[in-house]
Amino acid sequence: MNSTARHRFAGYILGVGTPCGRRFVVGCWQRSPFGAFADIMVAHPDGARELIAPNEEVGAYVCETY
Repeated sequence: MNSTARHRFAGYILGVGTPCGRRFVVGCWQRSPFGAFADIMVAHPDGARELIAPNEEVGAYVCETY
């Protein structure tokens, strides 16, 4: 996917953090260049991040965004 192009997504994002420093961001997209999908990003207190995405293409795009 062209990184200089503008991409439109329609959906929701929810973010929440815990007192210990863990953060969760959930994206739920009804419309996107990838079709409908959901993803979850977990940021740990030590700075490490994990992404749960439906496939590698979506995961790569979302990683660039975060």
